[in-house]
Amino acid sequence: MSATELAILRLELVELTRHSFAECRRLYADQTIYAYALVLCSLGGEAFQPWCHSETQFAAKETKWPNEREAGLRRYCPDEWWALRSGPVTSKRGWTTENLSEGLLAAYEQFGEEDRYVVLEMLADTLEALDCEGFFGTGEAREAVTIMVYMCDSGGDWWEDSVRRLNPPAVVKRFESALEER
Repeated sequence: MSATELAILRLELVELTRHSFAECRRLYADQTIYAYALVLCSLGGEAFQPWCHSETQFAAKETKWPNEREAGLRRYCPDEWWALRSGPVTSKRGWTTENLSEGLLAAYEQFGEEDRYVVLEMLADTLEALDCEGFFGTGEAREAVTIMVYMCDSGGDWWEDSVRRLNPPAVVKRFESALEER
């Protein structure tokens, strides 16, 4: 993967993530989205998908299992969500999330030996770029949402670290309080 190809991959990550989250907002305009996650199944970017979670989805799941513990974990852990997804989106260059998964794998194969978290870092950089442009809002609006990178079933501390790294202090405090319940 050349430096140009890597730069294009990074641009496509930001563009497609923006499109996907914007489409979720459009499709679920009647719901309050409180969490945005970039989810994958392996360090190499397998099954990459942008997911959202809403107050409506969370309440529906909590109604189904009202007496179970760990509501805070279910609120913030994408493995526990009934996630909202946009469906297929395409970038100006014609890229899709499948192309992104392939690009992430190529980046991992090339750079993963020296930095096993290269893909996770690229995803965190993507969310950070969207946050810097105000995509998730500013002030109180921004503090109402949580952004994160999550690797299904084996993300370990990376998931929690991404929340701490990518969110304002008020969001981190709310997240940590929710997780203390476990």
